[in-house]
Amino acid sequence: MAALVTTLDKFKALVAQGKIHYYIPATGVGPQSGGPNISRDIQPWVASTFKAQTVGGITLYDLTKGN
Repeated sequence: MAALVTTLDKFKALVAQGKIHYYIPATGVGPQSGGPNISRDIQPWVASTFKAQTVGGITLYDLTKGN
């Protein structure tokens, strides 16, 4: 089971430890849909730090490789 990441700092630490390898941006998740808005801070950091790739029509980021 995956652990819930609650802050950008925790997410960065998990990436640095090699515990998170890929990131798929959330869509349709947030307060308006009843879900948590955890990606509000994480998504911009990932987008500015890693290069987006499209695989099978899905955008994702390989967190093992910087921009």
